[in-house]
Amino acid sequence: MALMIALVGEQPLPNFLLARHQHPDALLLVYTPKTEPVYKKLKATLQPEAAIYELLTDPFDIITLIKDLKAKLAERKIAAYQSFVFNLTGGTKAMSLAAYHVAQQYNASIIYLESEQKHNQVFRYEWKQQQLQEPTSEILPECIQLKNLFNVQLGSTNWREYGPSSEEGGPLEKAVGDTLRSHGYEVMLGVKTMNRQIDIDVAVRFGNQFGIIETKIDRQGRSLNGIKQLSTAKHHLGTFTQQFYVINVTPTPDHKEIVDAANIKVISLLDYRRGATSLSSSDIKELIKQVDEALKE
Repeated sequence: MALMIALVGEQPLPNFLLARHQHPDALLLVYTPKTEPVYKKLKATLQPEAAIYELLTDPFDIITLIKDLKAKLAERKIAAYQSFVFNLTGGTKAMSLAAYHVAQQYNASIIYLESEQKHNQVFRYEWKQQQLQEPTSEILPECIQLKNLFNVQLGSTNWREYGPSSEEGGPLEKAVGDTLRSHGYEVMLGVKTMNRQIDIDVAVRFGNQFGIIETKIDRQGRSLNGIKQLSTAKHHLGTFTQQFYVINVTPTPDHKEIVDAANIKVISLLDYRRGATSLSSSDIKELIKQVDEALKE
């Protein structure tokens, strides 16, 4: 019987991914007043798979954090678990330092998820005579779906997939979604949240990597509205989400300045014409090349 101690920060995905990968019997989610909304969505998403315990604590006082952690781990229900593993990926630096200190006292394993690359790497550390040993590592296997992303970031009751738009951009959304799906991507179309204030044309996943796509055609493709919509959506979906702006016109200089600053990939499908429900071979090649570079390679 294993218990994972996870530090809840503003980004819930690292905690979700490691819990899905490690399959602990239970989790102790350590959160602060600021990250309580993140904790609640994380708990609701993970609870069917593991027992969830909670610890509300101070985000910056290391001594208080250590005392709170040790007191919680001493509780009868939690102390009954045969082993502890500390996930130090999330939380504040003070939370990580406190958890490290307690892990050393308990001679408990430490894990950490490196998320800078497309293939996330899991590092695991063990103790020997109170000294941390060289880590073992492995590439994180696929352990998430798009619905998990939306549940953990937005809350399970706060989003819905509606399918392609019934307006003029709908056929392009469908064509893009069909193309990506046929090349091994998981795809959702017309995901809406926040009382439909956020509308994601196409959501895409490969492995544990995610992207959101805004599609615009003709005159709308030359405006900046789609870029603003992407930025708003990413704000709610976290820093691990790649953004794509798919248009059937050539990007303007205004596009380049803004998308470079916001790390948005612009994909021009210049063969596409209004109303078409499929892409030309050259547009397929361009779309797949750009999305593969961002999410696969």
